[in-house]
Amino acid sequence: MIAGVGGPVPANPSSSLLSRAILTTLALVPTPNVPSAEMDVLHLPGCNAIYRVEVLRQVFPLPEVECDDVTLSKRVRGIGLRLRHDPSMVVLHSPSYDSLTQFARHMRLYGWARRELEAYDLGWRTWPGALACTSVIWMPTVAMVDLIGLLSGSLVLAAAVLIQLLAPALVMLRALHRSRSWRIMLLSAPLLVIGAVSFSWGYLTAGPFRTAGSARGAR
Repeated sequence: MIAGVGGPVPANPSSSLLSRAILTTLALVPTPNVPSAEMDVLHLPGCNAIYRVEVLRQVFPLPEVECDDVTLSKRVRGIGLRLRHDPSMVVLHSPSYDSLTQFARHMRLYGWARRELEAYDLGWRTWPGALACTSVIWMPTVAMVDLIGLLSGSLVLAAAVLIQLLAPALVMLRALHRSRSWRIMLLSAPLLVIGAVSFSWGYLTAGPFRTAGSARGAR
């Protein structure tokens, strides 16, 4: 019943500091598909997956959309088969992130692609939409809390700032634990903010997809 197996995709040690920091930071985002033990999963990453040939013959061709690895995973699970994560099946990844601008563009495209999957009902809906709304929710909330603290007095403002610093501190500590690098730790919090805002921007500005019928029907 197991149609495919995949595994973790850590950063190649020979990659640039920025690339390693980005992969480390993205791995900190909670999703239903980042297990630490051998278990069934919803999705296998296209950069580290192996499938049985007879299964691929049943589900191909796929719709021509972004995030086609998610589409493939859903098709496989749709015919009653399972996908497995094996922590020992490691592939070192060497992304070519040369700048923060390039990373932001990539995350914006990723948000756009997730919206496309949802429009065509080709992926799952457990976290992408919620993640897309995070920057829309927390940025005005932070601004409002700061304003209330500023108007209420120094103690309230100090407490508000302390609470706001707690989340980045936890992210940085987890990044340090995972990477054993102080430089990656310092980059992790701003990278998480850039990634969340860019993903949200792509997801929320994707607009209507007018070829949903052809995407659903392609087999």
